[in-house]
Amino acid sequence: MDKNKFVWSSEKTHLVIEKQESYPELWDTSSKVYKNKIKKQNALKAIVNDIDAPEEEVKRKLHNLRTQFGQEVNKEKKKKSGQSADDVYVSKWEFYNDMKYMTLSHDPKKLRIIW
Repeated sequence: MDKNKFVWSSEKTHLVIEKQESYPELWDTSSKVYKNKIKKQNALKAIVNDIDAPEEEVKRKLHNLRTQFGQEVNKEKKKKSGQSADDVYVSKWEFYNDMKYMTLSHDPKKLRIIW
């Protein structure tokens, strides 16, 4: 393993999710500042400074978290033919509940990051 590669602990991942929530320009597609690239860059730099991680790693992590969250939301919404209400999918992903704030303002299909 490359000794310069940043390793994401569960604690750091929870922290980056918490920090992202406070910057709607990074995730809230209904926000007026969502398309403002300067605000996005400033928010990203603030997160990078707060968690002491390389910028590219933070960008990659946020993208991967958002992708995984979108997949989990889609799994919950799918109902297979003949499936009872008791058999609905419940996510066991560790960070799912931390990221639920993202479902408050937009469609999971729009989960993306514009840099």
